[in-house]
Amino acid sequence: MFFYIRSSDPRLKFALPTTEPKIHFALVCGAKSCPPIKCFSENDVQEELKIATEGFIEDDSNVYVKIEKKKVKLSMIFKWYQVDFGDKDRAMLIWIFENMNSVKPCFV
Repeated sequence: MFFYIRSSDPRLKFALPTTEPKIHFALVCGAKSCPPIKCFSENDVQEELKIATEGFIEDDSNVYVKIEKKKVKLSMIFKWYQVDFGDKDRAMLIWIFENMNSVKPCFV
C-alpha cells in the first residue's frame, strides 16, 4: 500500500529529508524486540539517537555474533526494515558494525 503526501501537507515540516535508520531504535511498537521507551530532546536528538542505536546493538538479544560458526543473530527490526540499513545482508552488517559503540565488542 502506498500513500502519497501532497506538498501542502503540514506533516512535511516534521519529515526527515533522507532516511535515518537510527529512528528504528527510538520508535516503540510494543513488540518484544522493540527498543525501550525513551524521551528525546529537540536539541540533542542526533546524539540521543546515536546512543539509543549503540545501546540496541550492544544488547545480545538484538545483535549476537558467533565468530567460530560464522553466524549473526539479529533482532527482527533488522529484517522488517532491512532496506533502511542496506539493500543486501552484507551492507546491513556493515551498517551495524559502523554504528556500534566506538569501543568495538569482542565477539564470542
